[in-house]
Amino acid sequence: MNRITRRQSRINCGISTIETLVVIMMLTVATSFAIFRASLKPNKDPARECAQCFVSAIRDARELSIKKQTPVTVVLDKKAKPVRWVFTTAAGSHGLVSKWELPVDNAATVDGTVIPIRFDDSGNASYLGEWKIRGNSGYQVTLEPIGAKVTLKALN
Repeated sequence: MNRITRRQSRINCGISTIETLVVIMMLTVATSFAIFRASLKPNKDPARECAQCFVSAIRDARELSIKKQTPVTVVLDKKAKPVRWVFTTAAGSHGLVSKWELPVDNAATVDGTVIPIRFDDSGNASYLGEWKIRGNSGYQVTLEPIGAKVTLKALN
């Protein structure tokens, strides 16, 4: 009888091949689902995209003012449909006045200064600008005059 009890205990404590396959299959499905979810692109936030685009354009405008040795002004035109930022270079020794616009995404709104910002030929900004760009969530773009440092942070 002692022999049967030991044999039964070995059978009860062991893991069968079917159980092992089921566990492996469950782990494979869970891992595949996790990889699939991780590979999906997150929802686009119009405020973030708009703010990042504007930050990039501000940096380009600053670099242009230094490169061309001519001031560049930036104005937020709230009367235009859609609202847009207007960049203008002054006529320098290299040519004519140039102007370009950056429309604001229709899904984003911008609150902030309408006073023009002017980058001088050393790259410094003449005005401390601040804009709050909102979409699904919000972002704030701040332009510091010394060195024209641009900061982008999420609004909470």
